[in-house]
Amino acid sequence: MPAAANPGVAFEPVEIDVTFSSEQFTIPAHPASVWLPILTDAETDALDIIPGLLYDEDQDRFDELIFANGLDAEELKQVIYELIGEASGHKWWWTLNLLSVLRGANSTQWLGEMTRYNATQMSLGGWCNALYAMLMKYQKPEDRMKIDMELEMPPPDVELEISEADQRATETAFFGMMRGR
Repeated sequence: MPAAANPGVAFEPVEIDVTFSSEQFTIPAHPASVWLPILTDAETDALDIIPGLLYDEDQDRFDELIFANGLDAEELKQVIYELIGEASGHKWWWTLNLLSVLRGANSTQWLGEMTRYNATQMSLGGWCNALYAMLMKYQKPEDRMKIDMELEMPPPDVELEISEADQRATETAFFGMMRGR
């Protein structure tokens, strides 16, 4: 099972406030159909998200800010990761790892299965949850834990702060898996 999702973004798209270079901007409540082409494009451009998804007036303010101060690409990358996490209700890497199946060998199958869900009416979080459920539905029970581990695996450059409770839960799951072998 993936880490608990934020149910607030699973049911409907929400506005997301973001701070970049000490300025506050807002991304409107976009449905999954707006997020998915950006997040599944093999050559995603960060600027498609910020300023691309901002309200028009915020796009203009963002452009002025960049023109005046330059662009801190690392800060922009971190802000975008936070946005993906907030929009999906999951860790950003879980979301991107999950969506990578839409570019894989079985992408036609998953895209075909997901046509039963109207991405223009769903939040990114709801759509990702539906894709996850669909993906797991077709897996052998012994493969589900492996897939969950792959989805939860952060990129090498991400340092995680793990609470004691999460550490114990991880150890319990690991040793449970080992006993099952």
